[in-house]
Amino acid sequence: MNKHFVIHPDGTKSTRQSRNRTYTYAVAVGPDKRDDLVKKQKAVVANFEASYTRYDDIINYLEVGGEIKLRNHDYLGKMWHATELRALAQSRSERVYGTTILYAREAAEAGIDIDDSEAVRNLAITQITEYRTSALARVTKAKAKLAEIEAGPELQGNWGVLTWNSRRDLSEKAASAFRTKTTSDVVVVEVERVGA
Repeated sequence: MNKHFVIHPDGTKSTRQSRNRTYTYAVAVGPDKRDDLVKKQKAVVANFEASYTRYDDIINYLEVGGEIKLRNHDYLGKMWHATELRALAQSRSERVYGTTILYAREAAEAGIDIDDSEAVRNLAITQITEYRTSALARVTKAKAKLAEIEAGPELQGNWGVLTWNSRRDLSEKAASAFRTKTTSDVVVVEVERVGA
């Protein structure tokens, strides 16, 4: 059994064992920079907020008598199973158009006749309200994570090894590819070996 290890600049150690392979180089990546993490987390928050807003729009649309159309196929014409007849809230707003709000199976389980438009509307509002509550919880959690990142140190996370290689040119090629995907430090390091 070959045991390989790398000591990172922060003193931490990454190890790898291999029965048949011998590694001489590794591509190591450093901790994430706070500014990059903040940028990524802000995108997550914005995505969750958009989802919440969309559900809010659908509820408002349905509460003022917005049209509900029943469909049994998707936009490409693929037919759904008969128990998956879907009620869609469609308004002029692109954010709302074509959003699935109800499955016929759920209406049947609630004892609602799919032809009773007012009952379908009320069930749809109840269901979307639950979705909106879940979306709000995701927004709150994402904002808390953002605050945690912003209050954290400049570098967050640990050093780690992305790949182990037997040749330096392969390690340099891999490091070059990883550098385009991250602003963290990416370095090629020599591997130390224990065992035979």
